Amino acid sequence: MCQIGCNTVAIACYFAAKSKFGTVVAAAALPAIVACNSALGTRPAGCAALLILPIP
Repeated sequence: MCQIGCNTVAIACYFAAKSKFGTVVAAAALPAIVACNSALGTRPAGCAALLILPIP
């Protein structure tokens, strides 16, 4: 569920930047798309941490 949430936010971010998720070449990305990608890169790391932390 966490990954779905992360990707949903990324798709919304791309939509707000008037782009389509998965179709932008990194070298030609607008600053808004670079920001979307940066945010998407940090979110799954947080999700992974939730998976490996022990549950009390």
